[in-house]
Amino acid sequence: MEEQFTNLVQQNHTITLKDRNLLDLSGVKTIQSFDNQEFLISSPYGTVHIKGKDLTISKMDTDNGILQIKGQIDQISYIQDKKSDSNEAKTKKENFFTKLFK
Repeated sequence: MEEQFTNLVQQNHTITLKDRNLLDLSGVKTIQSFDNQEFLISSPYGTVHIKGKDLTISKMDTDNGILQIKGQIDQISYIQDKKSDSNEAKTKKENFFTKLFK
């Protein structure tokens, strides 16, 4: 299920975790998928991957791109796009050859 946050007014992206069981996010573009153990959320800075137990949406403001998740939060991470992975590998190769031929 994908929830679209259409009128994203603010471009700021913040994550606030309270007592490891209440997570506030701003700058949410879309909720790509979710269940009671995992959320995938698009933000201006990449996809946020949230893992935990008994996760539920507590509040959702689609006009302002604000989301609140309740439950036991075990992990918060950003998933890097494949496109940026290939650019990073290309840059590393270029740096290697630049150093080699100096």
